[in-house]
Amino acid sequence: MDSCAIQSGKQSGLVWCCHEMTVVVFYDLETTGLNSRYNHDGVQILSIGAVTADGNQSFKNYMLPTIRISDGATRIHGLRYDQTVDDLVDRNGIGMKAEDKDVGLENFMEFLWTASDQGTSNVILVNKST
Repeated sequence: MDSCAIQSGKQSGLVWCCHEMTVVVFYDLETTGLNSRYNHDGVQILSIGAVTADGNQSFKNYMLPTIRISDGATRIHGLRYDQTVDDLVDRNGIGMKAEDKDVGLENFMEFLWTASDQGTSNVILVNKST
């Protein structure tokens, strides 16, 4: 690791990095549920959203689950699987154009590669979990 100093501001939730070759990416996940008792075994990612700290690049992708979405998770994020259209839909019944999870994760990796200026910059991923 280089000499990049990272500080987190509790009040603002911001992250600063002194190394100019570092890109900070804020991301959020929506999942099929929580299973903290078993280290999240049996939980899958439904969506990934991300934005660079400068706001110049953003990413949003939905992924089709191969397991059931818990009722509790749907109450939180509003996503459910509609087998009549083979897609995730939101609270309003609008399709999300979800992809296979492998494709969705590859797309996220491509976003990070692009955000890093094709690997010439370091990327720091920051997630705010509640």
